[in-house]
Amino acid sequence: MGEPTISRRSLLLAAAGAAAGAALAPARALAGAPPGGLHLSSLELGPLGPAGLIVTLPAGVQLVGLQAGGAGPVSASARVRLPSGLWGPWVSAGAAGHGPEQAAVGAARSGEPLWVGGARELQLRSAEPLERARLRL
Repeated sequence: MGEPTISRRSLLLAAAGAAAGAALAPARALAGAPPGGLHLSSLELGPLGPAGLIVTLPAGVQLVGLQAGGAGPVSASARVRLPSGLWGPWVSAGAAGHGPEQAAVGAARSGEPLWVGGARELQLRSAEPLERARLRL
């Protein structure tokens, strides 16, 4: 067999493949953990019940999660204040069956992560009282 010939078409296909591979591969900065590791902030809320409470979020928060002490699942609701000044709809801030089968006694229980999209105010409520509620940012 002779040597393969390089045509304009084969060169363009090779360049397109290389460009697609570079675009689809994750950037090194995105693939690794940030320098110094990942650190979560939290806001201690105390007890949470049906009366609920309004939490002012720091600027730039995109994702939050509710944690609480006590027994049983976290069953709470949350909503954010929209840019219009109105409150958005209530959504579940509790666990949706993704927790451990049996949590350790006294362990913190966590709800599902909620995307708040940079909202500055979050309203929380719980039909059942939650002890030692904490909001993870």
